[in-house]
Amino acid sequence: MKLPATGLEIDVPSGTVGKHSFGDVGHEVVSAATNQFLVEHSKDPDSLEDAKTSSIEAYKNVQAETLADGYAVTYETEKDGKTSHLVKVRRDIGGKSYKCWTSTNDSAQAKAVLDACKTLCK
Repeated sequence: MKLPATGLEIDVPSGTVGKHSFGDVGHEVVSAATNQFLVEHSKDPDSLEDAKTSSIEAYKNVQAETLADGYAVTYETEKDGKTSHLVKVRRDIGGKSYKCWTSTNDSAQAKAVLDACKTLCK
């Protein structure tokens, strides 16, 4: 799928649609099944260590992965007896930093977003 506001492409499951594109700020909202996720320019690139440190302090089950051009971090939080799965993928593509992220109560949806975010490319 092409993401016009960012100039990137992403591999997503069948039935996924781009919902909103905010070209002036480089935001894309992508709707997949019942979950949405956001792809946007990241003005403040941080390191995997920064992401892990801030995540470890506030969340549980933190999983971190170094990518060739960035990182992926997943973690969980619990509120009112429900577990939220958070995904944050940061990539440097074509000299710019991008963030692809979501929060969902469904672990399978979190995994699908993680897999999709890792495919971002020009």
